[in-house]
Amino acid sequence: KLNNDEKIAEKVSLSSFPVRISMNLTGKCNIRCIYCHLTFSDYYTKDELGLETFKNLTPFLDHLSHLVYFSSTEPLMARHFDEIFKFSTSFDSEKYISTNGILITKDRAEMFVDGGMEFVTISFGGLTHDSFKQAHQVDALDKVTENIRMLNQIKEERGSEVPRLRIVCVTWKENAHELPEAVRYAHEHRCSEGLKITFLKAYDDNLIESLPYDHQEYVNGYVEEARRLGRDLGVKVEFDGGNFDEVAKD
Repeated sequence: KLNNDEKIAEKVSLSSFPVRISMNLTGKCNIRCIYCHLTFSDYYTKDELGLETFKNLTPFLDHLSHLVYFSSTEPLMARHFDEIFKFSTSFDSEKYISTNGILITKDRAEMFVDGGMEFVTISFGGLTHDSFKQAHQVDALDKVTENIRMLNQIKEERGSEVPRLRIVCVTWKENAHELPEAVRYAHEHRCSEGLKITFLKAYDDNLIESLPYDHQEYVNGYVEEARRLGRDLGVKVEFDGGNFDEVAKD
């Protein structure tokens, strides 16, 4: 409340603490998605956030509402991820991770459930083997699906509602027809937070022709089909950055 009041008052010197921390634990990723800006940059490094450095945040951790274990790269690639997460479980903040899902092991799934990870988001660039491989440049759809099933099984065994699952579908012209399948996937795999649709941004000339914004009528047809199916199945369908009408309004 104090942080919000100071923000509204445009205070320059604050008495409040930060309420949200988002961090990159590593400068690495295990795959090279064709839609990711990092695939076309020199960002990747060997730098890692270690436990002792993370402990320097301890004065803030008691005051946080949200602790996010990723920013741009794949957090489960971090050498120190497990020990940092275990250290942070004693602090009462909402904990969230976004991952491609490939590196979720049984030990990590148990750690997420027992440690109170609130949300896990898993990103997809395709819901078939061909489209998944095209988007992520690796044939791992079955592996990700297996990991989601394992996580749900451990939740069931523990009688836990967390972590709450969400899938994000990066959408462009060539995979827009898979949006209804993404809704069915979210329903089948008990993703309580449903499906979030995010539209492709082209970081390479070869992707410009696939931009959804240039094929709005075609893409929106499948968006609306996914929304209708979501209502029928009780699956949330939301947008990251807004749908076409919201973007145009802005």
